[in-house]
Amino acid sequence: MTATAYLLISGGSVPTRRAWVMLSVMLIAVVFDRPALTMRNVALAALVIIVTSPSAVVGPGFQMSFAATAGLIAAYAAIKHRYADPERRVKPSALAAILPGWLAFIFKAALGLAITSVVAGLATGLFSAYHFHRVAAYGLLANLLAMPLVTLVVMPAGLAAMLLMPLGLDYAPLQIMGLGLEGVISVAYFVERLSGDIQVGLVPLHATAISGAGFVILVFLSSRLRLAGLGIIALGMVSASPALAPPRPDILISEDGRLVGLHGPLGLASNATRPSDFTFGQWQTAFGGPAHHAPQMHKDISMPGEDTARQPPDLGALMLDPLIAMARRDASRFQCASRGICAAWHLQAVIVAIDRPELIGPACDRADLLIVSIPVRMTFCRSGAKLITARSLRRTGSLALHVMHRAGDIGPAPPSMNARPQPNRDEAMDPIAVDDPAGKQSTAAPGRRPTGFLFRIEAAVSNIVRPWTIQRYYDWRTRSFDLPDWASTHRRPSITRALLSSQ
Repeated sequence: MTATAYLLISGGSVPTRRAWVMLSVMLIAVVFDRPALTMRNVALAALVIIVTSPSAVVGPGFQMSFAATAGLIAAYAAIKHRYADPERRVKPSALAAILPGWLAFIFKAALGLAITSVVAGLATGLFSAYHFHRVAAYGLLANLLAMPLVTLVVMPAGLAAMLLMPLGLDYAPLQIMGLGLEGVISVAYFVERLSGDIQVGLVPLHATAISGAGFVILVFLSSRLRLAGLGIIALGMVSASPALAPPRPDILISEDGRLVGLHGPLGLASNATRPSDFTFGQWQTAFGGPAHHAPQMHKDISMPGEDTARQPPDLGALMLDPLIAMARRDASRFQCASRGICAAWHLQAVIVAIDRPELIGPACDRADLLIVSIPVRMTFCRSGAKLITARSLRRTGSLALHVMHRAGDIGPAPPSMNARPQPNRDEAMDPIAVDDPAGKQSTAAPGRRPTGFLFRIEAAVSNIVRPWTIQRYYDWRTRSFDLPDWASTHRRPSITRALLSSQ
């Protein structure tokens, strides 16, 4: 009953639900005199969460929680099996002859914490490296210092406070509990000052899958065949080496399109002087911690005022051409007129990031890649430039782009500061291939400027229509779901259920 009450008030995260299911099964098993903590218990908890929240399987909470639990059960089962023989077991009398009773108790407790920390750290390290691009080097030290405070001070004081709360005598236990929590926080700050996180960079999916398969074999098999899991884990680690890993993306785009990153020789450039700590920090960690290459701001370049409304100026020549010309002289760095008007020259491709709708047309004529951080219904540039908008990003999530040069073409030169780019006679007659929103190749009409570049795009959640992603396709203006073409044409039962559940 207490565990269920905590589950209801805690928010029901995946680790909490896993612990609640396992604790419930364990207590029922104890009542019926059955083994309380086994791999069947872990499997049952996993099945419950998979049935109730299928999307949790790909999240770090599910993977790290179950990896740690399965690893601990397997490790202590192996220790129990190894020392089941009385000749191998260390007798209490032998330990007491070396250490006093109270010191032997402390030694056993510290040894148990050390084993638990090492096993849990190794089990979760694989998934921590994949999701967060880092592993904790001093996790063992943090657990050894913090767990005694949690076990001997925080939890007993919290239990006492709960029991004494109806009597109004919970002040003193809560004060003791607060002191214990302050000690835990101090331990966290101490370990953080040691720079305990090891940045491993972007870990490929195939390396994680191979090592994960080895972990499953190591944990769930009970014979000596489980040692083969160590070899498979080592194979996955080797496949993650820079020589075998796939190339890192050249361009990163955040989910709302407001933050764009360029991975260049000088570091990781962005179009924001002070980018989001969380998003940009994840990007830096994924690339191994490169320095931030801030944009160069040009306050002298500004949008025209309302007094020019009678004779609209050439916004492309006025705003974009100077930025693109300066970007070519300082490659892989954004040149910005404001936070929402930036241009860069990266790997010979012209990249423009804007948040002004009146600049979309001129930017399409000049850019190879255009990022518009406002929701517009425009889906492609007639010039052949790749267009990414906030509306398309709502469907795909964050994007990672690889710049792909066309055969025999190194890309167009940026336009001069006073001239608009014009296709030559040969280019005007040749059709070019343009990526349409569905990912297929379509042929643009003659007379469009070929950009000379293709982009291989990796999307976070592209074309995934499930109950946990259906909200990405909702259009609040029409109060309807704007599904992909394949989902609208071939309505599957899963999509229908997702629509019904969302409505």
